[in-house]
Amino acid sequence: MAVFGLRHPKVGDPVVWYPDGNTEMPGTPGVVVLAGQNAIDICCHTEHGAHSLKQCVWHVNDRRLRENENVKRAGGWDYAPFFQDIFELQALLNQIRRNQENNAKRRQARKGEQDVEVDEVETVASGADE
Repeated sequence: MAVFGLRHPKVGDPVVWYPDGNTEMPGTPGVVVLAGQNAIDICCHTEHGAHSLKQCVWHVNDRRLRENENVKRAGGWDYAPFFQDIFELQALLNQIRRNQENNAKRRQARKGEQDVEVDEVETVASGADE
């Protein structure tokens, strides 16, 4: 299941956990240890080397973080920064592929139009010879 247009995180993916889902606050790096349909569990690594399990955490852009205090209390997660870079690169590559496909279709359409024009000229020329 995609999360806001991006792939849903898998167990082992690095993420960042934010208290109350507030990305204005410093985030804590973590790893996905359970990926449910909508929420994930994260093992966070604290500054002091300890681990903290954050359960049933929703994505920071999910409206439920703003609407439900219990959901907000669990915090919010976002993709690790390098994952965001990868997603941006994937989006750019997809855009380039779409542009290439569209350009190929346009070239093919123009080629088809030129063939039609040539056929019409040949038909007219061959008709004039008769």
